[in-house]
Parts: sequence; structure tokens; C-alpha cells
Amino acid sequence: MPRGRLLGFLFLLLALVLAGLILTDAWPLLRGPAPETSEWYWPYLLRPLARWWPSWLVAMMLAALGGWWLRRRDDRVVLPLSALIVLNVALQLAFVYADRPAVGAELVDRTLSKASSGYLATAGEIDDLGDALRRFPELMTSFDNEHARTHPPGFVVAHWLTEHALRRLPTLAAELARPATNWRCTDLWLLARPAATAASLWLWAWVPLLLGALSILPAYRLGCLWFGHVTARVIALLVATLPALLVFAPTTDQIFACLSLVSLLWLVVGLQQGRPVYVLAAGLTLSLMSFLSLGNAAWGALLGIYALWWAATSSSNQQPALRRWTMVLLFAIGAAVFWLAYWLGWGVAPWSVAQVGLDQHYELVTRLRRYDWWLGSNLIDFALFAGPLVVVGLLWRAGEVIRRREEWAVPDGRIALLLTALLVVINLAGSTRGEVGRLWLVFMPTAAVVAGGFFARRSNDRLGLWLLLVAQLVLALSIGLSWRTFYAVILPIERPAFAPSAPAVVADESFVVPNDHTLRLIGINLPRTAATAGGVLDLTLYWQADGPTLRPYTVFVQLLDSSGNIVAQQDGWPVDGRWPSTCWAAAETVSDPYSIVLPGEAPSGTYQLVIGLYDAASGERLQTLQNMDFVHLVDITIKP
Repeated sequence: MPRGRLLGFLFLLLALVLAGLILTDAWPLLRGPAPETSEWYWPYLLRPLARWWPSWLVAMMLAALGGWWLRRRDDRVVLPLSALIVLNVALQLAFVYADRPAVGAELVDRTLSKASSGYLATAGEIDDLGDALRRFPELMTSFDNEHARTHPPGFVVAHWLTEHALRRLPTLAAELARPATNWRCTDLWLLARPAATAASLWLWAWVPLLLGALSILPAYRLGCLWFGHVTARVIALLVATLPALLVFAPTTDQIFACLSLVSLLWLVVGLQQGRPVYVLAAGLTLSLMSFLSLGNAAWGALLGIYALWWAATSSSNQQPALRRWTMVLLFAIGAAVFWLAYWLGWGVAPWSVAQVGLDQHYELVTRLRRYDWWLGSNLIDFALFAGPLVVVGLLWRAGEVIRRREEWAVPDGRIALLLTALLVVINLAGSTRGEVGRLWLVFMPTAAVVAGGFFARRSNDRLGLWLLLVAQLVLALSIGLSWRTFYAVILPIERPAFAPSAPAVVADESFVVPNDHTLRLIGINLPRTAATAGGVLDLTLYWQADGPTLRPYTVFVQLLDSSGNIVAQQDGWPVDGRWPSTCWAAAETVSDPYSIVLPGEAPSGTYQLVIGLYDAASGERLQTLQNMDFVHLVDITIKP
């Protein structure tokens, strides 16, 4: 059997064993060191079998695409790369579906949740961005979510700029806002915001997972640059099937995965081909990454050392020494641009933001987690979410470089050695203890590039290379279907199950919503029109609308005496507060029950039962088509 095929079978066998352990939870230590403590761990949550089919279907399509592409002899890449990106996105969404069939709602919840992101909510509370940037270090400790408290202002600025750009395009904002407001239709904070906030939320629910999928492109280009088109195919397939890239959608770390490869690609092209524009672009990309997250400074250290190593060891035949060191200086300038602009424009020194962020991270995360558990579990987590073959390929390639000094001049060898050393240093430092499957996603695509190049160059057996792809997919499927790797700590909006009943009394009363829709009362169920003092009067209202409203209107049900005084009353959102008019679909019949408690001292007599709607924020009542602010339903007789 060819060596490449044997390696493929061995890694597939290892993936199947790991998948069995993960799916059955036979070895809980794989999920992390200490469930139910402050240490990280991945809750075991095997998804219902009925929700597995999209993930398996897309995975099989991805495997079929990989087999087809590996067999092709031509260099045409537009179709396979496009299909690979589409299938990567589809598999991300399939894993979200396994968690919750309402995929769009889940993406929105994960983006809005302060426990998983929270930048949009923080940006939404800022009126004056300039003032916030000037005071950002002091504001960080007052933010009500950990991400904004521990990170530079990059993502807050990005969300703020997105929202305010959409405010200038009200028609577009209204259209983009519709899905988010429908799925968060009881969220008072979002409903009170301009439509541009919900529109920005909907856009940012997609940006990370799309950029994560686009990591495939710079990975393929790096493969072509270092190894050639055939090996680049293997690399693109490995990056597309990275478990961490597939199971954490949407998370900001997917953005870093893409930007890290882009910055590396531009730096390599710029240095090797003597193109200053690319070197500067690499520095600018790194500057953006660090302005979004301080942790990306580690990636900057890798690129910086790579650039210095290149400048110090390249021969004068390639480029003169002055030009080489000028390139390094240009990269350093680019890497500082965002921070220098912030310092000069708003008077905030970079280290002041870094100090507050690091202090907050220490208080909120690092000091709460044990160093000894981190040392071992971090490595297990990295190996699982990157894939054992990626880790083995990276370490094997780094070992080659250490054994053979001539390999130091090879770009992928340098990267393998630097990345391995960086991961060892980060692990020993233990300064960012946390769920590394997500946290270190920034490094995993580059590790996949090195590993893909390593395996592809040592095997021309296409079946063996295809088996490596299948092994990655098996591992990703087992993690995505049995571990809860993403939990949006936010109240999900679920449609109530309305009882299949029809109104006993047909009605036709319409309330006019300003600049919006009409809310129609189409019927009533009122079992009795006589009651005793101290008793309960039950009724059900039946509503219809021609679409969700922009504001959640409160229903009032009142019992009035002959003088118009309120004797009994119940106010609230429809369906016991669970389904306001912002949630109603066009032509949907909403059955809305009420129980009016009658006062025990109510005198005998005839009372009017009336209903209406009002905006709780302003107290303003909606008017009927007859310009009334209530509807008289029926007279009620109260007896002693």
C-alpha cells in the first residue's frame, strides 16, 4: 500500500475513534477539564437525529467535491473554489440548524448576545463616537459585557459605523431590519432603536461566517505560491474543513482566521517579489487585527519575526540589504497605522487601552482558571478543533526544519517553526486561559496550510489525500452534532402554540397603527355575560394584522361602570405577554386570553366591557376607524 494511502487510512481511523468517543461522551475529559466550574468545558448535547441530515448531506457533497477536484488535471479553479466556499457556509449553517431549526433567528441571537459578542449593543448605546473614543479606556470597565471590556474599540467602531451608514439609507435599512426585528420581536431594546440597528445586526450575523469561508481563497493562493496548484487544492480543502471554522459560526474569530491568512499572503508576496505595496497592506491588515483584538498581537509577533528573519538571511542577489530592511520598516509602519491614527486623532495612547484590557481579562478570566489544567487541556482542545492531522503535519514539518538547517530558507518551513514555537510559548504563558478551540482559530488556517503542504508533497496518492479530507469532516461532524460549542445567552423568541379554536362571536373592529398597519379584532369568546362580585371573567380576543408592527402595543381590557370609572382591568402584551403585535405575521390569527378579576365590593349592576391598545412608551392609544380609542365589546351584569 502506498505510504500516502496508509497515512490517510490511519488518520481516518483516528478520526473515527475520536468521533465515537465524542458522540458517546465515553471520555468526558475531551470536552475540557472541569464541568460546572469556572474552567472552560464543552457541554455534551447530542442533537436530535432528525436534525442531522443537513450536516451529513453537505459533508458528503464536500467530500465528493474534494474527490472530484483532486482527480482533475487542469488548473481551472473558479468553479471548485466557489463551490468549496458555498459548501463551507452551508455546513456552518447546517450545524446551526442542528442546534435550532430557526437558523436565521439563531444567528441573530448569537450576534446580539452579550455573552457571545455584545459589541452591537455597546455601539448602540453610543451617541457621540468621538467622545467615546476619547474616553474609551475609562469606559471599558463600565461596559456590561466581557468582550467590550477586554478589547480595543475596533469592533465597537465597526458596528457604530455600520449602523450610522445605514441610517443614511432608510429604505435599505428598513428592508434589512425586517428579518432581525421579526426574530427579536419581543426585544424592547432593539424595538426602541432605529431600524438601522436591526439592519446592522442582520448584516453582522452573516459577516463572520462569510469571511471565515473566504479564508479558503488566501489559503489556496499561499499553497500555489509555496507548493503549486495540486498541493494548493489539498490546502484549500483542509482549511475548508477545519472543525473550528465550521462549528463557531458566527464569531469574530472567524474574521481573524481570514485576516491572518490575508496578512501572511501579502507579506510573503511583498517580501519575495520586492513589492512594497503588498508589505504595507500586510502591515495595515495586522494593524486592523490588533485594533479589533489585543490577542492578535501574538500573530503580529509571528509576522514580525518572519520579516526580520527574511531580511537577515536573504542574499544580496535577491534584494539589496537596504531594500530588505526598508521593507521591514514599511511593514512595521503599516502595523502601527490604526493605533497611531487613534493616538493622534483622539489622544489615547495605545498602551492605556492595552493595560485596561489586559487587567480586565485577568480579573474576568485568567485568575479564575487553573494554570495546570490549562497546560494539558489547551493542547487537547487545539488538536481537536484544528484536527489531529493538521497538528501532526505542523509538528512534523517543524521537526524537519529543526533537523535540516537548509529548510530554514523555505518559507513554509520558517512559518512552521515560528508557529510551533509561538503556540508553545502561549501555552506555557497561560495568560489567556480559555476555550482555545475558538480563541486560537486565528492560527489554525496557517497550520492547515503547512500541514496540507507537508502531506501533499510526500504523497501523490489522491485517495490518501482524499481520506485526509474525510477524516477532517468526520471529526467536524462529531463535534458539531454532540458538543454545545456556541450558546447565545439570550432569551429566544418562540411562537406560542395557539389553540385551534374559532371565535364564538364574530367581530370586525380595526385599530389604525400610525404609518404602519391595521390591527383587526375579528372575534371574541366570552363564555358568560353575567358574573358575581369577587369572581373572574374569562374571555379570549382574536386578532389579525396585515404584518408585524414597528412598536409592541399593549392591550387593555377594562370593565367600566355607568360613570365610565374603571372597576376592573388587565393590561399586557397579547398572549400573556409572549406575542406582541411586532411578532404577528400577515393574516395570522392570534388567540389572546384574559382573566379579569372582579372586585369583591363591586355593586350589582350593568357594566361595559371595553378593549383597546396603546403604546406603553408614550401612553398613546390607537384609534379605530371610527376615531374611537376603545371598542365596547358587550355589557356585563354583576350580581352579589
